[in-house]
Amino acid sequence: DVSEKLPTPKPHHLFGVAKRGMEITCQKLVEKSLADADVVIKMEFQDVGLFSDHMNEEIYAQGREKVTAMLPQIKNFLASKQIQVPVFSELPNNEKIIPFPIPDYIEEGEVAVEVSAP
Repeated sequence: DVSEKLPTPKPHHLFGVAKRGMEITCQKLVEKSLADADVVIKMEFQDVGLFSDHMNEEIYAQGREKVTAMLPQIKNFLASKQIQVPVFSELPNNEKIIPFPIPDYIEEGEVAVEVSAP
């Protein structure tokens, strides 16, 4: 969960109010999607909004740290549901499925795998 709390400064102009409306909408969507999640990794951000692209490296580093800490729990959960996670080296013909460009701050060899029940 990379959703943020509403930023502390209140909006003082039309664009700020519109932005706050988008932030509230996103917050509600995140709450709905988390309701059915089997595993939730909460991030700790303050004053990080929808347009805080300048913080991508910090967000990535914190995410990596949190996932590493929770990896044993995630593996236990997947094992309890008998879900097998594919590893790139096990894909036929050494295929690589990367649906988006990899940012510079992600080290070579790191991958993200979407997990779904059979």
